[in-house]
Amino acid sequence: MNSSSTYPLLQDINHHSRIHKIPSFDTTHSQVWIKREDELGFLSMGVKLRKYLSLIPHIQSQGKEVAIFGSAYSNNVLNLSSILKERKIPFTLFLEGQSPKMIQGNYFFTLLCNDESKIIWVKKAQPLESIISFYETHLNKEFLWIPMGSSCKESLPGALTLGQDIIENERKSNLQFNQIFIDSGTGFGASSLILYFGSLGKPCKVYVTQTAGSIADFSITLDKCSLFFSEIYKKEPRLCEFEVILPHKGKSFGSIDAEHLQFIRNFAMNEGVFLDPIYNAKHFLAAKNKIESEQLKGSTLVIHSGGTLSLSGFNQHYYPDQQLYK
Repeated sequence: MNSSSTYPLLQDINHHSRIHKIPSFDTTHSQVWIKREDELGFLSMGVKLRKYLSLIPHIQSQGKEVAIFGSAYSNNVLNLSSILKERKIPFTLFLEGQSPKMIQGNYFFTLLCNDESKIIWVKKAQPLESIISFYETHLNKEFLWIPMGSSCKESLPGALTLGQDIIENERKSNLQFNQIFIDSGTGFGASSLILYFGSLGKPCKVYVTQTAGSIADFSITLDKCSLFFSEIYKKEPRLCEFEVILPHKGKSFGSIDAEHLQFIRNFAMNEGVFLDPIYNAKHFLAAKNKIESEQLKGSTLVIHSGGTLSLSGFNQHYYPDQQLYK
């Protein structure tokens, strides 16, 4: 299946990521590998970058100012705004809540490349439809609105390249992964992987770590992506075998647990790989527990989805007595 058969994909951005062993996860039943989506660009765009492969050409074809919707610390807000800035595409940021008192983490990097005059703060939990209606009337301007996480129909062909790239990893390494672990924020990337493998009839099981929202929320996203798939490719979507799992601690989005913070440090020391506390620490720990408790067999792949820069906002959790300035 060619994910770019309907939507053009950007050709000037590398979207191949490597895999390598993570020996600290190996068991007597399974050898475990990591896919380094975190290495796709300086901002650790990861799986997000794949969405942009088809979304950016769509944005360019519309000729409108872009409205990016999300939180101040959002990986998507940071990544999409930087890539639009690079390509000289005008945009405005519509961020939830109020301007944070602490400039740290992703918000620090977002402010480095965006003037505060291009940020509009909107009420949290306000429906996107009402925000669109109010501001297009108030500003007398029609925007091209990009929803939270860039989770929209135009992002699907790019997101499907993750599955293609895993197949290429398997070919180059002479492997067949029996199970693959991926985290879920909006659930768009995980849904795309399940749809891609389903379309191929690939015999593997995908485990989805639901780090934000509920299992019901993931089902809604999967249904939406399935609809997008059928509309774009004019074929009935098929799903590979999958299971949604929850982290055993820190189940609510943004909650930070001491066990996750220690796990991040241990993983960095053992494997030389950095994880973030919001998504990947919970995801990798949940994967490790699943691999061990269910004695999963064969070759296992755990996907690092990117977003590592957000770790820079958690210095005080590791060094609470460290002053910012000496």
